[in-house]
Amino acid sequence: MTTHGAGPVRAAPEAADNPGACPVSGRAWPWPDRLPNPGIAGFTHFLRTPTQAETFKLDGADPRDDLPKLRTAMARLANAMTAGTDAVQDPASRENHGLPSGYTYLLQFIAHDLVQTSIPFWALDERSPAVQNDRTARLRLDALYGGGPNVCPAVFAPDDPSDTTRTKLRVGPVGLDPGGDAAQKRPLRDLVRVGVASDNAIAAGPQRLADPLIADPRNDDHAIISQLTTLFHQFHNAVIDEIWRPKPATATVALTEAQRRYACAREAVTLVYREIIRRDVMPRLLHQSVRDLIDTAGSAAIAAIGRSRSGEAGMPLEFSHGAFRFGHAMVRQHYKIGDHSFDLDQVLNQNSHLLPRSMPLVPKWIVHWSNFFVIDGSTPNFSLKLSPTFSDGLLDDRSFGEIDATATSGLAYRDLMSAALAGLWSVDSLIEALRAAFPELIDGTPILADKQHRADLLHDWFSRHNLGDAAAALAQDPPLLFFVLFEAENDSISAGTTLGVLGSLIVASVIYLALDGDPLPTETAAAGLPGRLQALTQRLYGDNRLDAINGITSMAALVKYVAPGQQTPPAFI
Repeated sequence: MTTHGAGPVRAAPEAADNPGACPVSGRAWPWPDRLPNPGIAGFTHFLRTPTQAETFKLDGADPRDDLPKLRTAMARLANAMTAGTDAVQDPASRENHGLPSGYTYLLQFIAHDLVQTSIPFWALDERSPAVQNDRTARLRLDALYGGGPNVCPAVFAPDDPSDTTRTKLRVGPVGLDPGGDAAQKRPLRDLVRVGVASDNAIAAGPQRLADPLIADPRNDDHAIISQLTTLFHQFHNAVIDEIWRPKPATATVALTEAQRRYACAREAVTLVYREIIRRDVMPRLLHQSVRDLIDTAGSAAIAAIGRSRSGEAGMPLEFSHGAFRFGHAMVRQHYKIGDHSFDLDQVLNQNSHLLPRSMPLVPKWIVHWSNFFVIDGSTPNFSLKLSPTFSDGLLDDRSFGEIDATATSGLAYRDLMSAALAGLWSVDSLIEALRAAFPELIDGTPILADKQHRADLLHDWFSRHNLGDAAAALAQDPPLLFFVLFEAENDSISAGTTLGVLGSLIVASVIYLALDGDPLPTETAAAGLPGRLQALTQRLYGDNRLDAINGITSMAALVKYVAPGQQTPPAFI
């Protein structure tokens, strides 16, 4: 899974022929020994821009000053975080029964809705093209809708044979099982995937190309995220059907009926999505003490710290390239999708890019949603408890291959390198900066309150995991993502079932700032989901026609709302 960029970066053809070449640019290694501070548009820092003394250091120096040393240290740490973790620990003891695995991939979808960059940070060098975060509207489902029917028409299905309007999102048929009857009815349970015409040597090759017709290509990174995206397409289409009734509109808004229908459905779906984030996702993630603060003072109190005091607009790097990547540690090694179970590397490789001839998804890959959310008492795949360990499948070469001369593959290494090159706050400096705003929270948390205690715990972990001469340096200045996971695992209250206090403050402030600081028009006009949906349809239609969805505040409720229209096997729930 990925949380930024355009998904796993694929090797250029020239790189594939040169084993010593960069898989992004095709140039031979090594890259330059010094990378500049990228100063990337659309990003900022949490709280404020840290001074040079407040940023992450490696042996007391800027890690970008010595890339070979940085790569070696991060490769050793990534290997310690990944290699053999599933072989030495009982998977059942690592399951987090408060976070079914559907939330692992909903978090990935949310990340795509917050950050979109043209190239990942670990691929930056002095000659890289300009990079920026293109998500300016956050948590507004741009990752689902793109620019809408006029800007992204391929994402939308025609409403009629003359193709005069497009208001529904495309949903495609499942594939045929080997030896299946081509005439059999195939349910619409996958993304629409189209073969690329064989008009050049690449498309005519043995692995024909295929493209999913979706707004954000990262939402086809693997089978589970593509099925989650399909679920949101189905939800949008069900809302369109709820709106599209032979009932006259009495509102005076100057829109065509198709424009009105699409505008109503998009805002309604986004309102539900935001309500699910507030009421279903965030309470599962945040440390109890941070939830108590929000219950007492309101989300605005914590959203305020997400707004950079420097006045810079943008996504805080400490969130996008640090704390929010905690979701990668939730990923399991095995998943039951429908009636079949699969290893993680099989799940990761099931997409239009890597296996175009296996698309669309065949029935065994179609998700039964009771396997991913608790629905009517079901027992789903559970996510893993938060700890600085990644499942072995996240070493998969096809999705997370080597990126530099260390020959280190895996998602952990990419995460650590991206963060190190982004100039993030150091953990100690960030804790001290937050102490001024939340002294009770910081001083009431032993691992945050006592610097020496923190360093001793870290040094013990690094020593036990054979970090060698890097152990002392990393104990004094650990990478932020590593520490967020380490803090969660070592918290006496949550013990890995939620984020710790530091991770919760970073994540909650950014999410609530996106929700509270950039409200939808209807969110400012009414309180609560029922009132907002009523205000929306009154404005556009002069009546109430979305009462059927005003109680959807969880993913389980969303699935159950969509389910009646999905009766053809394979099972939906």
